Amino acid sequence: GAADGAGAGVEPLRTGCPRNDPLITGGDPHELAALRRRLGLSGDRRYAVLYAPAPRIGDDGLPARSAELAFPLERFVRELGGTHVLLVRPPHAGAAVIPPGMDGAVIDTAAVHDATLLMLLSDALVTDESPIMFDYALLDRPMVFYTPDGTRRPAGAPEPPVPVPGPVAAGDDALLAALGDLDGVRSGHAAARRRFTELYGEYDTGTAGKAIVERFFAGGGR
Repeated sequence: GAADGAGAGVEPLRTGCPRNDPLITGGDPHELAALRRRLGLSGDRRYAVLYAPAPRIGDDGLPARSAELAFPLERFVRELGGTHVLLVRPPHAGAAVIPPGMDGAVIDTAAVHDATLLMLLSDALVTDESPIMFDYALLDRPMVFYTPDGTRRPAGAPEPPVPVPGPVAAGDDALLAALGDLDGVRSGHAAARRRFTELYGEYDTGTAGKAIVERFFAGGGR
């Protein structure tokens, strides 16, 4: 949440992030329908899984620029492609490297500017230590934390929150097992998600934009 305490005698404005309001209110159904059409998902009843990893760290300790993904794409398509579709959100500018033959089961969403729409569109999230987890938690949907061997954190990066609000998969088998049982992930980690949202989303109630406008532009502020 955010607090504005500038100015003597001005009560701090404790509110969430306006960007997150749609995650509480459900967003614009017309925008979501348009995005479904754009991604070829209109009428698709498969689970939509958003894969949004943090930038990978190279040997020099800096974010790697490689567009290759750690995700086991071939196994995902082979084992879950009939019931799931993967929406890939690359951790850097530019398209992800998606091998041929995965049309319809793996979709590169790098060209979608608004990550909030992708979150709303999806049924579950796969990430590692990306900050997207804090926003996605507001949806109260399943999250799987995929941390394959070799994942490196930037020097000085804060420790990830403990406990994370979902299963941690250190390998491909655990990842695919979790994705194959999203209903179980949803119910089994419901309490952890609630606690996580209480800790990190206290002020996100869906009215942040309205509160800021009323405070600063409707005579309620300075």
